[in-house]
Amino acid sequence: MKASFTLALLLVSMVVLPAQNNTAVTGSAKIKDGPDERKKFSDAVGELFRQGDFESLERMGNELRTKKLKITEGGWKLASYYRGLDCKGSDAASFLAAEKQVKDWQAKYPDSISAPIAEGKILTSYGWFFRGTGYANTITKDGSVKFKKCLAAANDVLEKAKDRCSADPEWYDAMLTVGLGQGWDKAKFDQVFNEGVKLAPDYYELYFARVQSLLPRWYGAAGEWQAFAESEAEKHGPEIYTRCAWSVNSAYWPDKLFTEGRVSWPKMKAGFEKILQDFPNSNWNLNNYCRYACLAGDRATAKQLFDRIGSNRHAQCWQQNEFNQRKQWATKSE
Repeated sequence: MKASFTLALLLVSMVVLPAQNNTAVTGSAKIKDGPDERKKFSDAVGELFRQGDFESLERMGNELRTKKLKITEGGWKLASYYRGLDCKGSDAASFLAAEKQVKDWQAKYPDSISAPIAEGKILTSYGWFFRGTGYANTITKDGSVKFKKCLAAANDVLEKAKDRCSADPEWYDAMLTVGLGQGWDKAKFDQVFNEGVKLAPDYYELYFARVQSLLPRWYGAAGEWQAFAESEAEKHGPEIYTRCAWSVNSAYWPDKLFTEGRVSWPKMKAGFEKILQDFPNSNWNLNNYCRYACLAGDRATAKQLFDRIGSNRHAQCWQQNEFNQRKQWATKSE
């Protein structure tokens, strides 16, 4: 227990707040941010959960929640904390073990804010385990029944804990994920989303969840998620448009975000500029900005960004061959 508590304190101390200076990523700075940073933190949280170190998890959750601590790329560290508490098991036994563990946590800390949210997320993931990720016509009858049962249980857990948990923005994200599976109407989606954004307008997971629900493959009409992203950017800043578009890139794979996705590059570019201004130490953000500039055909911007990247290619943004090809395109004479 002592070792895990020490780990918890170390994790909380490894925070990156929004930049307060103009230091930017340069050719000599190699920052390991992005998916690896998120996963490293989530994995460590998950280990504390498996060890049953609920005291450390309580302290960590409260610290991350109240101080709104950020990772290098700009998202809340709280979101990575909850990813570590979720269950992505490959069999029912994994989910049952996680559910038992989170109930033990709540038994020890009945006033916990984090534990009910974690339970809601585990139950939701358990439901998707039964459903599968295919289209509706691929779901078995048994899978459908269990999916609905798990989501109803998740909804019940989260609603019962709302009085104390609604001060945590992840509660709203967890509810929106439940709503995606239950097929809420637009009014309910908007109510939960608006309450969450009022609490934490820079908790990006809320925008990601709402945008996902507005994709045509879910409950949105053509152009609806794009209009949502534009509207929210007007309220909360140009970076919201960029992060929304970025979050649904996989829905338009491969590399059709600007064509099939009808994304505005000028709007996305403005958002990336704000992101780099606020979080200049993120190599992940810088590399993605450059890659999207290439996809949008903005050679001048891409060239400037390749100059800033130097030798700091982010391997989780693009492969070496693509990086070299894009850089050659951006730097060649017209």
